[in-house]
Amino acid sequence: MQKSMQKSLKPCAISVGILLATLMGTLSASLPMALAAASDNKKDTPAEASTTSPAYAVPDGAKQVDLLSGQPPLLMWTPAGTESSSKGVVLCLHELGMHSGVFGDLGKRLSENGYIVYAMDERGFGGWEQMKGDEARMNLTRILADIKDAAVALHKKHENKPVFLLGEAMGGTLVLKAAASNPGLIQGTISSTPGGAHFNTGHNYMTVCKHLITAPSKRFPMGKELISAGTPNVDQQQFLQNEAKVRINLTPKELMSCQFFMYKARSFAQQIKSTPVMIVQGKLDGETKPMSSQKVFDSLSTGDKKMVMVPDGDHYVYEGKHVNDGAMKDTLAWLDSHLPTR
Repeated sequence: MQKSMQKSLKPCAISVGILLATLMGTLSASLPMALAAASDNKKDTPAEASTTSPAYAVPDGAKQVDLLSGQPPLLMWTPAGTESSSKGVVLCLHELGMHSGVFGDLGKRLSENGYIVYAMDERGFGGWEQMKGDEARMNLTRILADIKDAAVALHKKHENKPVFLLGEAMGGTLVLKAAASNPGLIQGTISSTPGGAHFNTGHNYMTVCKHLITAPSKRFPMGKELISAGTPNVDQQQFLQNEAKVRINLTPKELMSCQFFMYKARSFAQQIKSTPVMIVQGKLDGETKPMSSQKVFDSLSTGDKKMVMVPDGDHYVYEGKHVNDGAMKDTLAWLDSHLPTR
């Protein structure tokens, strides 16, 4: 009888496996379109209001500047001396849930080495949290338009200075797409941890889908778990989890929109024909699989490309309390080597 039950259970197990595979395939195919439609629908249920957080402290050496009309100010770090002596401009884009202020150490150190540095809040995060209406929601299409507008404005503000993009994780994928769409505006692009393949995918999908079904626009504390997975450095974990403007409560729609956007990183890389690109990935990253960033690098069409695997780096190579020293050295060398000849 036991053997008979085992034989009868095998088809059942296979059927369950097929059902799960079909469900995941359906989700992968349909959710990007559904989420895109949802994020652009102004009649959608508003996201849960943010709780009051401590006043935002501008990082040391930075100042707030108004660059784009009707949008939150950007953070800016300037090198010592006159602007004419500066090397170029670097525009930084953050990870999902982060904000411009997490580039405090990066901005300070790049400016000390002759670069004018800007960091902008992506829609839905940072200064956008203080604004109301659909325009303030996370919307990747609008964020990409903001990046283009910022690049145009920076060229006008800093004439004859090259503009570089630098982004991490979701920001790393955003800068790849921006570079592919606006080759004439961008001197070079640094993309950190852009690979869309993550560890614990099954667990993450089940957690997010449970909330997606019941309350797609309600925030829940998924960010804290992702930060802990992203870095083994407890000091870095605590810094990011306790930083006033880091939003660890994310909505299911935000998480899924980010994930499916990052799945397109290899396609964006293929579209970059000539713009110089450096891909950076920490080997200790517990969130993004390092080989997925390698695949993004392999997909780049441009011949001017560099892959940097940071042995002691994690998911947050450029963001947080302290930029990885090895990555900082490689970053400065790459930027300096891609300045236009005078």
